[in-house]
Amino acid sequence: MDRLFVHLFVQAHATAPTEIVLDLDATDDPVHGAQEGRFFHGYYGHYCYLPLYIFAGEHLLCARLRPANIDASAGALEEVERIVSQDVIRPMPRHIHLTVAIRHPGRVDCDVVVGAAGL
Repeated sequence: MDRLFVHLFVQAHATAPTEIVLDLDATDDPVHGAQEGRFFHGYYGHYCYLPLYIFAGEHLLCARLRPANIDASAGALEEVERIVSQDVIRPMPRHIHLTVAIRHPGRVDCDVVVGAAGL
């Protein structure tokens, strides 16, 4: 399934994009029972999961269901590396922009430009 999302993104473009903007978001997915892996999240004030979503425009590239007892950024870098390392994205764009919407107390949201060769 992971490769399918990236494959569909590539198939939606007649030519390889010169730039890709990846939007990383972690949000709550409330649960209403005693599901395995659910935890109380103090910020959201309820029991939930904390899935990670990565989009490129309107295209979903990653939907990772995660327990809520982790940092919102946990596993984000590994998911980005997995996406950009797939052989279907060729030629690799020169720049990949990461728009990070994972908030941390004392940290500022950022828009990072990552050279593809740096991953």
